[in-house]
Amino acid sequence: MEDSNFNEILQELQKDTLNSELISDNMLHFNYDGFIYRVKMPNQKENAIANSYKNNIYVKLLKQDNTLTIKQLKKLLKEKKDIDIELLDKQAKKLEDEVIQVYLTLAKKKDSEKKSIEKLKKQIDVLRQKRLAIILEKAEYLTPAIENQAQDDYYRFMSSFCTEKLIDKDKDTWEQVWKDFSEYEEDNSKLPYIALGKLTELMYGV
Repeated sequence: MEDSNFNEILQELQKDTLNSELISDNMLHFNYDGFIYRVKMPNQKENAIANSYKNNIYVKLLKQDNTLTIKQLKKLLKEKKDIDIELLDKQAKKLEDEVIQVYLTLAKKKDSEKKSIEKLKKQIDVLRQKRLAIILEKAEYLTPAIENQAQDDYYRFMSSFCTEKLIDKDKDTWEQVWKDFSEYEEDNSKLPYIALGKLTELMYGV
């Protein structure tokens, strides 16, 4: 699977797109290849196992040569590439504040002011797209960081045992899709990607 900073990217992607009707009992349902699947929130034991896995990955990466923490990577990017992550954060925050202000203006509009409402909605879309572009740019720069690699592995590991397939609709029978993480990693279909995105969406949306 491609490395990406799911911790931040999907938090942005899920804004205004999370369908609460699909979420019930800490689960999110989705369709794939003609079948119904669901991802569920991990219980305390499962979360502890996934955290242990993440910590092991973190320590393993920390011991390797040529690996960097987020702090080290930020410093290197600024010194060697003139890429200022802190500046990107400020730009994203400024756009976030602008979105909030437009939302406040929109809330004061009357239903009859359709043209004005549409204009404000388009303005919000433009601002959010600009902000998302900055978040994605920042995430791309910071993907190699030890913390982000470990966090991405945490979500992959968790999605391997938090994804279930509907076997019998009448009896509401579900079964775990992958028997273990190795089988999840060996799955060449799009399902692991989709399950990963849905689980992260669920964890940020609940």
